[in-house]
Amino acid sequence: MDLEKREVKNFSYVMGCLHRLNLVVDELATIYKKREGKEYHFISQYTFKIYHMGLIYIFICEYCKLLEGLDERKLEHWGSLAKLNEKIMKVHPTYTNYDLVKSKINALYQSNFHLKNIKALRDSTFAHLDKKGEPFKVTAFEDDEFYIAKQHVKEMIEILNLCGEVYRTHYHIETGNDSTERFINKYAQFYETRAERVNRVLRK
Repeated sequence: MDLEKREVKNFSYVMGCLHRLNLVVDELATIYKKREGKEYHFISQYTFKIYHMGLIYIFICEYCKLLEGLDERKLEHWGSLAKLNEKIMKVHPTYTNYDLVKSKINALYQSNFHLKNIKALRDSTFAHLDKKGEPFKVTAFEDDEFYIAKQHVKEMIEILNLCGEVYRTHYHIETGNDSTERFINKYAQFYETRAERVNRVLRK
């Protein structure tokens, strides 16, 4: 089994991309969570804006990498779902999920979310941050876009598992890490808002 898996090395690269992508989606869900009071003010700080931009940057890089095409000249596309699908077919001619996986990848690739949102954001914004002036004013996901992003990540994990059936293997990508949420819950209570600072100064 292990020897067979080594014949399609793309699996580990795709899994790495999906782990990072899923982790970023979890973190963005924490950032986008509706909050009130001190938690709202705490997460509105500049530090979290920088963190948010970094998360969006990673999401775009990993998402686009997973949906890269089959240009054989670009041998670095190891994280491409399409290339994984092709490699499995070459190594295992009896692979039965090839057409299904190909259609699922194509549906994601041709989606408005990919072509008009993520790919456009990568090509027109992140590729030219040096010309944008303020580097941290990057368009965030709207609520409906973030919902689509989560659905696409879920679909990509399903595609990976369809590929993994050739080895009778199921991959668990979910992280379940709530460290950022616990950090916000713990330290937001100590955050001093501008109004609180003014009141403190006036009381002196």
